[in-house]
Amino acid sequence: MQTGYFRFVRGRLLSFLTAVALVMTGCTPPPGDGNDNDPPPDETPIMVTIEGQGMVNQSVDGSQVTLTANPDTDWSFESWSGDVDSTDNPLVVDITEVNAVTATFILEEGPPRPVTDIDGDGVANDGDACPDTSAGAAVDAAGCAADQRDSDGDGVMDAGDDCADTPDGADVDANGCPDATADADGDGVNDAADQCPDTAADNQVDDDGCAPDQLDADGDKVPDNTDRCANTPAGTPVDRSGCPVTDPPPPPPPPGGNVPVCGNGTTETGEQCDPPTPGTCDANCQMVVVEMNNDECAGAEIASDALNSFNNSAATNSGPALTGACGTSNLGADIWFRHAASCTGILTVSTCASTFDTALAVYAGDACPTGQPTACSDDDCEFGTGSLVTVNVTTGQAFIIRVGGFSGANGDGTLIITCGDEPGGAVCGVDSSSCTAEHATPGCGDGDCCRAVCDFDRFCCESEWDDLCVEDAVAICQGTFNACLNNTESCTTERLTPGCSNQSCCETVCAADPFCCLERWDVMCVDAAAACR
Repeated sequence: MQTGYFRFVRGRLLSFLTAVALVMTGCTPPPGDGNDNDPPPDETPIMVTIEGQGMVNQSVDGSQVTLTANPDTDWSFESWSGDVDSTDNPLVVDITEVNAVTATFILEEGPPRPVTDIDGDGVANDGDACPDTSAGAAVDAAGCAADQRDSDGDGVMDAGDDCADTPDGADVDANGCPDATADADGDGVNDAADQCPDTAADNQVDDDGCAPDQLDADGDKVPDNTDRCANTPAGTPVDRSGCPVTDPPPPPPPPGGNVPVCGNGTTETGEQCDPPTPGTCDANCQMVVVEMNNDECAGAEIASDALNSFNNSAATNSGPALTGACGTSNLGADIWFRHAASCTGILTVSTCASTFDTALAVYAGDACPTGQPTACSDDDCEFGTGSLVTVNVTTGQAFIIRVGGFSGANGDGTLIITCGDEPGGAVCGVDSSSCTAEHATPGCGDGDCCRAVCDFDRFCCESEWDDLCVEDAVAICQGTFNACLNNTESCTTERLTPGCSNQSCCETVCAADPFCCLERWDVMCVDAAAACR
Protein backbone atom coordinates (compact mmCIF):
# COMPACT_ATOMS: atom_id res chain seq x y z
CA MET A 1 0.00 0.00 0.00
CA GLN A 2 1.03 3.67 -0.40
CA THR A 3 2.35 5.18 2.82
CA GLY A 4 2.40 8.91 3.76
CA TYR A 5 4.67 10.43 6.43
CA PHE A 6 3.95 13.49 8.57
CA ARG A 7 6.55 16.05 9.67
CA PHE A 8 6.54 19.67 10.88
CA VAL A 9 8.98 22.54 11.18
CA ARG A 10 8.73 25.50 13.54
CA GLY A 11 10.20 29.01 13.15
CA ARG A 12 10.95 31.22 16.17
CA LEU A 13 13.09 34.12 14.94
CA LEU A 14 12.70 36.63 12.10
CA SER A 15 14.97 35.71 9.20
CA PHE A 16 15.77 32.39 10.93
CA LEU A 17 15.98 29.70 8.24
CA THR A 18 15.08 26.06 8.89
CA ALA A 19 15.32 23.36 6.24
CA VAL A 20 13.03 20.33 6.35
CA ALA A 21 13.36 17.27 4.16
CA LEU A 22 10.18 15.59 2.90
CA VAL A 23 10.40 12.32 1.04
CA MET A 24 8.00 10.00 -0.73
CA THR A 25 8.01 6.22 -0.51
CA GLY A 26 6.48 3.61 -2.77
CA CYS A 27 4.76 0.36 -1.92
CA THR A 28 7.71 -1.15 -0.09
CA PRO A 29 7.86 -0.13 3.60
CA PRO A 30 11.09 1.66 4.55
CA PRO A 31 13.78 -0.23 6.39
CA GLY A 32 13.66 -0.17 10.18
CA ASP A 33 11.95 -2.09 12.91
CA GLY A 34 8.90 -2.92 10.83
CA ASN A 35 6.83 -0.12 12.34
CA ASP A 36 5.06 2.03 9.71
CA ASN A 37 6.04 5.13 11.72
CA ASP A 38 9.74 4.72 10.89
CA PRO A 39 11.13 7.79 9.03
CA PRO A 40 11.49 7.38 5.25
CA PRO A 41 14.86 7.47 3.52
CA ASP A 42 16.07 10.91 2.34
CA GLU A 43 15.81 10.42 -1.44
CA THR A 44 13.81 13.38 -2.82
CA PRO A 45 13.91 16.23 -0.23
CA ILE A 46 11.75 19.36 -0.36
CA MET A 47 13.44 22.26 1.43
CA VAL A 48 11.02 24.33 3.55
CA THR A 49 12.06 27.73 4.94
CA ILE A 50 10.26 29.63 7.72
CA GLU A 51 10.28 33.45 7.73
CA GLY A 52 8.60 34.92 10.80
CA GLN A 53 7.14 32.90 13.68
CA GLY A 54 4.99 29.84 13.14
CA MET A 55 5.16 26.23 12.03
CA VAL A 56 4.41 24.26 8.88
CA ASN A 57 2.86 20.79 8.89
CA GLN A 58 3.62 18.62 5.87
CA SER A 59 2.31 15.24 4.80
CA VAL A 60 3.01 13.04 1.78
CA ASP A 61 0.46 11.01 -0.15
CA GLY A 62 1.95 9.46 -3.24
CA SER A 63 3.44 12.27 -5.31
CA GLN A 64 1.31 14.90 -3.53
CA VAL A 65 2.61 16.92 -0.57
CA THR A 66 0.19 18.95 1.58
CA LEU A 67 1.75 21.95 3.36
CA THR A 68 -0.26 23.59 6.17
CA ALA A 69 0.98 26.85 7.73
CA ASN A 70 0.10 27.47 11.40
CA PRO A 71 1.12 30.92 12.74
CA ASP A 72 2.13 31.57 16.34
CA THR A 73 0.11 33.86 18.60
CA ASP A 74 0.00 37.45 17.25
CA TRP A 75 1.27 36.27 13.86
CA SER A 76 -0.60 35.45 10.64
CA PHE A 77 0.28 33.46 7.53
CA GLU A 78 0.96 35.64 4.46
CA SER A 79 2.15 33.56 1.50
CA TRP A 80 4.22 30.76 -0.04
CA SER A 81 7.18 31.60 -2.29
CA GLY A 82 10.14 29.87 -3.91
CA ASP A 83 9.18 27.14 -6.38
CA VAL A 84 5.52 28.07 -5.80
CA ASP A 85 3.77 31.43 -5.50
CA SER A 86 0.50 31.16 -3.61
CA THR A 87 -1.53 32.33 -0.63
CA ASP A 88 -3.53 29.08 -0.39
CA ASN A 89 -3.41 27.40 2.99
CA PRO A 90 -3.24 24.41 3.02
CA LEU A 91 -1.24 24.12 -0.21
CA VAL A 92 -0.96 20.91 -2.25
CA VAL A 93 2.16 20.53 -4.42
CA ASP A 94 3.63 17.78 -6.59
CA ILE A 95 6.84 16.42 -5.08
CA THR A 96 8.28 15.83 -8.55
CA GLU A 97 7.94 19.53 -9.47
CA VAL A 98 8.82 21.35 -6.24
CA ASN A 99 12.23 21.43 -4.56
CA ALA A 100 12.04 24.41 -2.16
CA VAL A 101 9.30 26.62 -0.68
CA THR A 102 9.23 29.47 1.85
CA ALA A 103 6.37 30.11 4.29
CA THR A 104 6.13 33.77 5.33
CA PHE A 105 4.41 34.81 8.58
CA ILE A 106 3.82 38.47 9.49
CA LEU A 107 3.36 40.07 12.90
CA GLU A 108 -0.17 41.29 13.56
CA GLU A 109 -0.83 44.70 15.09
CA GLY A 110 -1.90 44.54 18.70
CA PRO A 111 -0.91 45.45 22.26
CA PRO A 112 2.83 45.51 23.06
CA ARG A 113 4.29 42.11 23.71
CA PRO A 114 6.18 41.50 26.97
CA VAL A 115 9.92 42.15 26.89
CA THR A 116 12.05 39.04 27.38
CA ASP A 117 15.34 39.30 29.28
CA ILE A 118 16.61 35.74 29.66
CA ASP A 119 19.72 36.60 31.70
CA GLY A 120 18.05 39.32 33.79
CA ASP A 121 20.70 41.95 33.11
CA GLY A 122 18.22 44.71 32.21
CA VAL A 123 18.83 44.47 28.45
CA ALA A 124 16.06 42.84 26.40
CA ASN A 125 16.97 39.73 24.43
CA ASP A 126 16.42 41.49 21.09
CA GLY A 127 19.25 43.94 21.84
CA ASP A 128 21.43 41.76 24.09
CA ALA A 129 24.74 40.89 22.42
CA CYS A 130 25.62 38.69 25.44
CA PRO A 131 22.42 36.81 26.42
CA ASP A 132 24.16 34.54 28.96
CA THR A 133 25.58 37.15 31.36
CA SER A 134 26.08 35.90 34.93
CA ALA A 135 23.50 37.05 37.47
CA GLY A 136 24.28 40.38 39.11
CA ALA A 137 27.08 41.36 36.72
CA ALA A 138 27.25 45.01 35.60
CA VAL A 139 26.71 45.32 31.85
CA ASP A 140 27.01 47.97 29.13
CA ALA A 141 24.28 49.08 26.71
CA ALA A 142 24.84 45.94 24.61
CA GLY A 143 24.20 43.68 27.63
CA CYS A 144 27.82 42.56 28.02
CA ALA A 145 29.82 42.36 31.24
CA ALA A 146 33.54 43.09 31.49
CA ASP A 147 34.36 39.36 31.26
CA GLN A 148 32.44 39.22 27.94
CA ARG A 149 33.98 42.28 26.28
CA ASP A 150 37.28 42.70 24.48
CA SER A 151 37.36 46.43 23.70
CA ASP A 152 40.84 46.48 22.17
CA GLY A 153 40.42 43.19 20.29
CA ASP A 154 43.58 41.57 21.70
CA GLY A 155 41.88 38.30 22.72
CA VAL A 156 41.89 39.12 26.46
CA MET A 157 38.53 40.08 27.99
CA ASP A 158 38.31 43.51 29.63
CA ALA A 159 37.87 42.04 33.12
CA GLY A 160 41.39 40.60 33.01
CA ASP A 161 43.02 43.07 30.62
CA ASP A 162 45.71 45.15 32.35
CA CYS A 163 46.40 47.06 29.10
CA ALA A 164 42.98 48.12 27.80
CA ASP A 165 44.21 50.12 24.80
CA THR A 166 46.61 47.69 23.15
CA PRO A 167 47.31 48.69 19.49
CA ASP A 168 45.60 46.58 16.83
CA GLY A 169 47.57 43.48 15.84
CA ALA A 170 49.99 43.57 18.79
CA ASP A 171 50.92 40.23 20.40
CA VAL A 172 49.91 40.23 24.08
CA ASP A 173 50.49 38.12 27.17
CA ALA A 174 47.83 36.56 29.41
CA ASN A 175 47.18 39.96 31.01
CA GLY A 176 46.49 41.65 27.67
CA CYS A 177 49.75 43.60 27.60
CA PRO A 178 52.09 43.78 24.59
CA ASP A 179 54.86 41.22 24.44
CA ALA A 180 58.14 43.07 25.00
CA THR A 181 59.68 41.04 22.16
CA ALA A 182 56.75 41.33 19.73
CA ASP A 183 57.33 43.18 16.46
CA ALA A 184 54.10 43.15 14.41
CA ASP A 185 55.48 45.07 11.41
CA GLY A 186 58.87 43.35 11.44
CA ASP A 187 60.90 46.57 11.44
CA GLY A 188 63.22 45.55 14.28
CA VAL A 189 61.54 47.79 16.89
CA ASN A 190 59.34 45.97 19.41
CA ASP A 191 55.68 46.93 19.52
CA ALA A 192 55.87 48.51 22.98
CA ALA A 193 58.36 51.14 21.72
CA ASP A 194 57.18 51.36 18.09
CA GLN A 195 55.64 54.77 17.37
CA CYS A 196 54.77 53.64 13.81
CA PRO A 197 53.42 50.07 14.24
CA ASP A 198 52.26 49.70 10.62
CA THR A 199 55.52 50.36 8.75
CA ALA A 200 55.62 48.69 5.31
CA ALA A 201 58.03 45.79 4.83
CA ASP A 202 61.71 46.38 3.96
CA ASN A 203 61.73 50.05 5.06
CA GLN A 204 64.63 51.58 6.99
CA VAL A 205 63.34 52.96 10.31
CA ASP A 206 64.63 55.18 13.10
CA ASP A 207 64.81 54.31 16.81
CA ASP A 208 61.07 54.91 17.13
CA GLY A 209 60.24 52.42 14.36
CA CYS A 210 59.27 55.06 11.80
CA ALA A 211 60.24 55.13 8.11
CA PRO A 212 60.92 58.40 6.24
CA ASP A 213 57.49 58.31 4.59
CA GLN A 214 55.94 58.28 8.08
CA LEU A 215 57.88 61.26 9.40
CA ASP A 216 57.33 64.98 8.95
CA ALA A 217 60.07 66.79 10.86
CA ASP A 218 58.98 70.33 9.93
CA GLY A 219 55.23 69.66 10.27
CA ASP A 220 54.28 70.88 6.81
CA LYS A 221 52.19 67.75 6.02
CA VAL A 222 54.73 66.56 3.41
CA PRO A 223 56.55 63.33 4.42
CA ASP A 224 60.29 63.66 4.93
CA ASN A 225 61.12 61.25 2.10
CA THR A 226 59.53 63.59 -0.50
CA ASP A 227 60.19 66.91 1.28
CA ARG A 228 62.70 68.95 -0.74
CA CYS A 229 62.67 71.76 1.86
CA ALA A 230 63.08 69.89 5.14
CA ASN A 231 63.26 72.90 7.48
CA THR A 232 60.26 74.96 6.38
CA PRO A 233 59.21 77.39 9.18
CA ALA A 234 56.03 76.40 10.99
CA GLY A 235 52.84 77.64 9.37
CA THR A 236 54.44 78.42 6.00
CA PRO A 237 52.24 77.39 3.02
CA VAL A 238 54.04 74.77 0.93
CA ASP A 239 53.54 72.97 -2.38
CA ARG A 240 53.52 69.20 -2.74
CA SER A 241 57.33 69.04 -2.66
CA GLY A 242 57.34 70.70 0.79
CA CYS A 243 58.78 74.01 -0.39
CA PRO A 244 57.27 77.43 0.40
CA VAL A 245 54.87 78.93 -2.10
CA THR A 246 54.46 82.66 -2.69
CA ASP A 247 52.06 84.17 -0.19
CA PRO A 248 48.91 85.69 -1.71
CA PRO A 249 48.94 89.49 -1.91
CA PRO A 250 47.43 91.30 1.10
CA PRO A 251 43.84 92.53 0.72
CA PRO A 252 43.41 96.17 -0.32
CA PRO A 253 43.02 98.71 2.51
CA PRO A 254 39.42 99.47 3.46
CA PRO A 255 38.00 102.56 1.74
CA GLY A 256 37.66 105.62 3.93
CA GLY A 257 40.63 104.97 6.14
CA ASN A 258 39.74 102.91 9.22
CA VAL A 259 36.20 101.95 8.20
CA PRO A 260 35.97 98.12 8.42
CA VAL A 261 34.84 96.23 5.32
CA CYS A 262 33.01 92.99 6.10
CA GLY A 263 33.99 90.34 3.58
CA ASN A 264 37.55 91.36 2.73
CA GLY A 265 39.04 88.47 4.72
CA THR A 266 40.65 90.71 7.37
CA THR A 267 39.23 91.07 10.89
CA GLU A 268 39.26 94.82 11.50
CA THR A 269 38.18 97.11 14.34
CA GLY A 270 34.53 96.43 15.17
CA GLU A 271 34.54 92.98 13.53
CA GLN A 272 34.68 89.68 15.38
CA CYS A 273 35.40 87.60 12.28
CA ASP A 274 35.89 87.90 8.51
CA PRO A 275 34.85 86.63 6.00
CA PRO A 276 31.21 85.73 6.77
CA THR A 277 30.89 81.94 7.12
CA PRO A 278 27.57 80.06 7.57
CA GLY A 279 27.14 78.92 11.15
CA THR A 280 30.16 80.78 12.55
CA CYS A 281 30.39 84.35 11.17
CA ASP A 282 27.27 86.34 10.22
CA ALA A 283 26.76 88.88 7.41
CA ASN A 284 27.94 91.70 9.72
CA CYS A 285 31.17 89.87 10.57
CA GLN A 286 30.02 89.05 14.10
CA MET A 287 30.43 85.59 15.63
CA VAL A 288 27.31 83.42 15.54
CA VAL A 289 26.28 82.14 18.96
CA VAL A 290 25.11 78.55 18.64
CA GLU A 291 23.15 76.68 21.31
CA MET A 292 24.73 73.23 21.65
CA ASN A 293 23.06 70.27 23.36
CA ASN A 294 26.05 67.96 23.02
CA ASP A 295 28.78 70.27 24.34
CA GLU A 296 29.02 67.93 27.35
CA CYS A 297 29.05 64.12 27.33
CA ALA A 298 25.77 63.95 29.26
CA GLY A 299 24.00 65.47 26.23
CA ALA A 300 25.73 63.29 23.62
CA GLU A 301 23.74 62.99 20.40
CA ILE A 302 23.12 59.73 18.54
CA ALA A 303 25.44 59.35 15.52
CA SER A 304 24.28 57.05 12.73
CA ASP A 305 26.23 55.09 10.14
CA ALA A 306 27.37 57.24 7.16
CA LEU A 307 27.49 61.08 7.39
CA ASN A 308 26.77 63.23 10.51
CA SER A 309 27.24 67.01 10.10
CA PHE A 310 28.43 69.11 13.05
CA ASN A 311 29.84 72.51 14.03
CA ASN A 312 31.91 72.94 17.19
CA SER A 313 32.34 76.73 17.04
CA ALA A 314 30.45 77.26 20.32
CA ALA A 315 31.88 74.21 22.09
CA THR A 316 33.89 74.36 25.31
CA ASN A 317 36.61 72.02 26.53
CA SER A 318 35.25 69.06 28.50
CA GLY A 319 36.02 65.46 29.33
CA PRO A 320 39.09 63.85 30.90
CA ALA A 321 42.55 65.02 29.87
CA LEU A 322 44.20 62.85 27.24
CA THR A 323 47.63 61.40 28.02
CA GLY A 324 50.28 59.34 26.26
CA ALA A 325 49.99 59.09 22.48
CA CYS A 326 46.49 60.59 22.65
CA GLY A 327 47.78 63.62 24.52
CA THR A 328 49.56 64.94 21.42
CA SER A 329 46.21 65.64 19.74
CA ASN A 330 45.54 68.64 22.06
CA LEU A 331 41.82 67.93 21.63
CA GLY A 332 39.71 70.98 22.52
CA ALA A 333 36.35 72.63 21.72
CA ASP A 334 34.89 69.13 21.88
CA ILE A 335 31.37 67.83 21.29
CA TRP A 336 29.99 64.36 22.05
CA PHE A 337 28.14 61.56 20.22
CA ARG A 338 26.87 58.07 21.03
CA HIS A 339 26.96 55.15 18.60
CA ALA A 340 26.07 51.44 18.68
CA ALA A 341 27.98 49.24 16.22
CA SER A 342 25.78 47.92 13.40
CA CYS A 343 28.01 44.92 12.64
CA THR A 344 30.59 42.55 14.00
CA GLY A 345 33.81 43.60 12.31
CA ILE A 346 35.72 46.87 12.00
CA LEU A 347 34.17 50.23 12.98
CA THR A 348 35.72 53.21 11.15
CA VAL A 349 35.13 56.70 12.60
CA SER A 350 36.54 59.72 10.76
CA THR A 351 36.30 63.48 10.28
CA CYS A 352 38.14 63.44 6.95
CA ALA A 353 35.50 65.63 5.25
CA SER A 354 35.85 68.46 7.80
CA THR A 355 37.00 72.00 7.02
CA PHE A 356 39.35 72.45 10.00
CA ASP A 357 42.12 70.60 11.84
CA THR A 358 40.20 68.03 13.89
CA ALA A 359 41.01 65.64 16.74
CA LEU A 360 39.04 62.54 17.70
CA ALA A 361 38.71 60.11 20.62
CA VAL A 362 36.52 56.98 20.84
CA TYR A 363 35.61 55.36 24.19
CA ALA A 364 34.15 51.86 24.60
CA GLY A 365 30.88 51.64 26.58
CA ASP A 366 27.90 53.95 27.01
CA ALA A 367 29.03 55.69 30.21
CA CYS A 368 30.67 59.12 30.06
CA PRO A 369 34.42 58.45 30.24
CA THR A 370 36.69 59.12 33.18
CA GLY A 371 39.82 57.51 31.72
CA GLN A 372 41.65 57.17 28.43
CA PRO A 373 39.98 56.35 25.09
CA THR A 374 40.02 53.04 23.24
CA ALA A 375 41.34 54.86 20.16
CA CYS A 376 42.33 58.42 19.27
CA SER A 377 43.52 60.36 16.23
CA ASP A 378 44.80 63.74 15.12
CA ASP A 379 45.89 63.70 11.44
CA ASP A 380 45.30 60.17 10.13
CA CYS A 381 43.18 60.74 7.01
CA GLU A 382 44.44 60.12 3.49
CA PHE A 383 44.28 63.86 2.84
CA GLY A 384 44.35 67.02 4.96
CA THR A 385 44.16 67.37 8.74
CA GLY A 386 41.13 65.20 9.47
CA SER A 387 41.11 62.35 11.99
CA LEU A 388 40.41 58.62 11.56
CA VAL A 389 40.31 55.61 13.92
CA THR A 390 39.35 51.94 13.50
CA VAL A 391 38.08 49.67 16.30
CA ASN A 392 37.20 45.96 16.31
CA VAL A 393 33.54 45.68 17.38
CA THR A 394 30.61 43.31 17.87
CA THR A 395 27.06 44.10 16.84
CA GLY A 396 25.35 46.42 19.33
CA GLN A 397 28.57 47.38 21.13
CA ALA A 398 28.23 50.91 22.53
CA PHE A 399 30.73 53.74 22.09
CA ILE A 400 31.10 57.38 23.13
CA ILE A 401 32.69 59.55 20.41
CA ARG A 402 34.44 62.82 21.31
CA VAL A 403 35.06 65.20 18.40
CA GLY A 404 36.96 68.48 18.61
CA GLY A 405 39.75 70.51 17.11
CA PHE A 406 43.52 70.37 17.40
CA SER A 407 44.39 72.95 20.09
CA GLY A 408 40.72 74.05 20.10
CA ALA A 409 40.30 74.59 16.33
CA ASN A 410 36.67 74.82 15.22
CA GLY A 411 34.40 74.99 12.20
CA ASP A 412 32.06 72.89 10.07
CA GLY A 413 32.71 69.15 10.04
CA THR A 414 31.33 65.78 9.05
CA LEU A 415 31.56 62.69 11.26
CA ILE A 416 31.70 59.63 8.98
CA ILE A 417 30.93 56.21 10.51
CA THR A 418 31.11 52.87 8.66
CA CYS A 419 31.13 49.25 9.86
CA GLY A 420 32.23 46.18 7.89
CA ASP A 421 34.80 43.42 7.36
CA GLU A 422 37.43 45.94 6.23
CA PRO A 423 38.31 49.46 7.46
CA GLY A 424 36.14 52.12 5.82
CA GLY A 425 37.43 54.79 3.48
CA ALA A 426 37.63 58.43 4.49
CA VAL A 427 35.39 60.10 1.89
CA CYS A 428 36.20 57.98 -1.18
CA GLY A 429 33.69 55.29 -2.09
CA VAL A 430 31.35 56.14 0.81
CA ASP A 431 28.34 56.93 -1.40
CA SER A 432 27.25 56.51 -5.04
CA SER A 433 28.06 60.05 -6.23
CA SER A 434 29.62 60.26 -9.69
CA CYS A 435 33.27 61.28 -10.02
CA THR A 436 32.44 63.03 -13.31
CA ALA A 437 29.65 65.23 -11.94
CA GLU A 438 29.87 68.19 -9.54
CA HIS A 439 28.38 67.85 -6.04
CA ALA A 440 28.60 69.82 -2.81
CA THR A 441 30.11 67.01 -0.72
CA PRO A 442 33.75 65.86 -0.75
CA GLY A 443 34.84 62.61 -2.43
CA CYS A 444 32.97 60.46 -4.93
CA GLY A 445 31.67 56.92 -5.32
CA ASP A 446 34.55 55.37 -7.30
CA GLY A 447 37.08 54.83 -4.52
CA ASP A 448 40.14 54.28 -6.74
CA CYS A 449 39.39 57.27 -8.99
CA CYS A 450 38.55 59.44 -5.97
CA ARG A 451 41.82 58.67 -4.21
CA ALA A 452 43.81 59.29 -7.40
CA VAL A 453 42.21 62.75 -7.82
CA CYS A 454 42.60 63.72 -4.17
CA ASP A 455 46.21 62.55 -4.12
CA PHE A 456 47.21 65.81 -5.76
CA ASP A 457 44.14 68.00 -5.15
CA ARG A 458 43.16 67.63 -1.50
CA PHE A 459 40.36 70.16 -1.88
CA CYS A 460 38.28 67.47 -3.62
CA CYS A 461 38.36 65.28 -0.49
CA GLU A 462 38.30 68.07 2.09
CA SER A 463 35.64 70.51 0.86
CA GLU A 464 33.55 69.62 -2.21
CA TRP A 465 33.74 67.87 -5.58
CA ASP A 466 33.71 70.95 -7.82
CA ASP A 467 34.21 71.44 -11.57
CA LEU A 468 38.00 71.24 -11.25
CA CYS A 469 37.70 67.89 -9.47
CA VAL A 470 35.50 66.67 -12.33
CA GLU A 471 38.11 67.80 -14.89
CA ASP A 472 40.81 66.02 -12.90
CA ALA A 473 38.71 62.84 -12.70
CA VAL A 474 38.21 62.78 -16.46
CA ALA A 475 41.96 63.20 -17.04
CA ILE A 476 43.21 60.84 -14.34
CA CYS A 477 40.57 58.11 -14.45
CA GLN A 478 39.86 58.13 -18.18
CA GLY A 479 43.43 58.93 -19.31
CA THR A 480 42.58 62.11 -21.23
CA PHE A 481 45.68 64.34 -20.76
CA ASN A 482 45.17 67.31 -23.10
CA ALA A 483 48.35 68.97 -21.84
CA CYS A 484 50.37 66.45 -23.87
CA LEU A 485 48.77 67.50 -27.20
CA ASN A 486 50.31 70.28 -29.33
CA ASN A 487 52.60 71.29 -26.47
CA THR A 488 55.85 73.04 -27.45
CA GLU A 489 57.50 73.14 -24.02
CA SER A 490 60.52 70.97 -23.18
CA CYS A 491 60.04 67.92 -20.97
CA THR A 492 63.41 68.64 -19.30
CA THR A 493 62.59 72.14 -18.09
CA GLU A 494 60.70 73.04 -14.91
CA ARG A 495 57.90 75.62 -15.33
CA LEU A 496 54.49 76.71 -14.02
CA THR A 497 52.41 75.24 -16.89
CA PRO A 498 51.44 71.55 -17.26
CA GLY A 499 52.54 69.00 -19.89
CA CYS A 500 55.42 68.97 -22.37
CA SER A 501 56.18 68.55 -26.08
CA ASN A 502 57.12 64.86 -26.22
CA GLN A 503 53.61 63.38 -26.27
CA SER A 504 54.66 59.80 -25.51
CA CYS A 505 56.93 60.83 -22.65
CA CYS A 506 54.36 63.33 -21.36
CA GLU A 507 51.59 60.72 -21.24
CA THR A 508 53.87 58.21 -19.52
CA VAL A 509 54.88 60.71 -16.83
CA CYS A 510 51.32 61.95 -16.30
CA ALA A 511 49.88 58.45 -16.05
CA ALA A 512 52.13 57.94 -13.02
CA ASP A 513 51.88 61.53 -11.71
CA PRO A 514 48.74 63.39 -12.98
CA PHE A 515 49.95 66.57 -11.24
CA CYS A 516 52.36 67.09 -14.18
CA CYS A 517 49.48 67.40 -16.67
CA LEU A 518 46.89 69.03 -14.45
CA GLU A 519 48.84 71.60 -12.42
CA ARG A 520 52.39 72.32 -13.59
CA TRP A 521 55.53 70.63 -14.89
CA ASP A 522 57.66 70.89 -11.76
CA VAL A 523 61.04 69.45 -10.82
CA MET A 524 59.51 66.08 -9.95
CA CYS A 525 58.02 65.86 -13.47
CA VAL A 526 61.41 66.74 -14.98
CA ASP A 527 63.03 63.96 -12.92
CA ALA A 528 60.41 61.47 -14.15
CA ALA A 529 60.86 62.57 -17.77
CA ALA A 530 64.56 61.74 -17.58
CA ALA A 531 63.60 58.06 -17.79
CA CYS A 532 62.04 58.66 -21.23
CA ARG A 533 65.41 59.27 -22.87
